[in-house]
Amino acid sequence: MSALHLSRHGRVIIVTKKDRADSNTNYAQGGIACVMAPGDSFEAHIGDTLRTGCGLCSEDVVRKIVMTDPSA
Repeated sequence: MSALHLSRHGRVIIVTKKDRADSNTNYAQGGIACVMAPGDSFEAHIGDTLRTGCGLCSEDVVRKIVMTDPSA
């Protein structure tokens, strides 16, 4: 994404260690939020997602995703 935005200002080169498909985006497992242990909670998952989202996440959307029953 940075390369796309920076290309407006000049030439950009992207260097990787492996194939172009080997990236965090391809390995990301977004949307996985599951309460499985007695000490776990929906609020903990929501808080983690909002913190790691660095202000880019909509809290309403995060709450809906975390709290929606997958069988619904």
